[in-house]
Amino acid sequence: MKSVRNLMSNRETEINAFFDLLDFMHQHNKRGLPTIFSNETSENPATFNLESQHLHMLTATAYLLLYNYVEAVVTQCLEALSKKIKTEQKSILEFTETIQKEWVVQKILPNDQSINVERIITRIINEFKTIHSQIDDLKISKGGGGNFDNEAIHKLCDRLCINFKTSRKISENLHRYKDYAFSEKKMSFMKEVRDFRNKLAHGELSFMELGRNCQIDRLNHTKQVIFDYMESFIDSVESHINEKGFLQS
Repeated sequence: MKSVRNLMSNRETEINAFFDLLDFMHQHNKRGLPTIFSNETSENPATFNLESQHLHMLTATAYLLLYNYVEAVVTQCLEALSKKIKTEQKSILEFTETIQKEWVVQKILPNDQSINVERIITRIINEFKTIHSQIDDLKISKGGGGNFDNEAIHKLCDRLCINFKTSRKISENLHRYKDYAFSEKKMSFMKEVRDFRNKLAHGELSFMELGRNCQIDRLNHTKQVIFDYMESFIDSVESHINEKGFLQS
């Protein structure tokens, strides 16, 4: 899991650097955004005047960075789990029913959705002939499809029998900030990030519209609670791997 933690740390460093720029721009927005000067020694260095539209677009971009961070960590955690399972060099029958199902789905239902029933039956027969063989190729499906949030991650952990729990503080911060709380019980700041990311991707919302209505303090809260939540997630996956929770007891 060291490589996953390194990726997580690097992404957080990148996002924090981006937020440092956002904080600076929002802080100076009321007094007028600064002008960027090129690092030239000439008497007339090149300049670029920052305007409100640049601030709004950069602010909205933060939601893309946060969502991509979440999906990257989930993806790499599942890659680490798949690699660990393959290194066990055990028969499929020695793994939990959950992993057996993942293996069967991967073997029987390929990405080609046009496959007919006869070919599926043939695949099943062929796989049963090698049912005692070791798992040498396994790619655990993360699902999601552009819809990763705290609820989707919890469902993923339930499916893989990963014991994932967050602290009460993280749970509260997911749904509340200062005097603001989501009216819907299932809504959270992670779901908000997911929704805004999808609306930007599908053209339902422009970067200008989203950024214009964002509060930087609330966005900073969103960033931190997502970092904390994903730290709990990676801890749970690491414990599952170290305890070999994917093997039958």
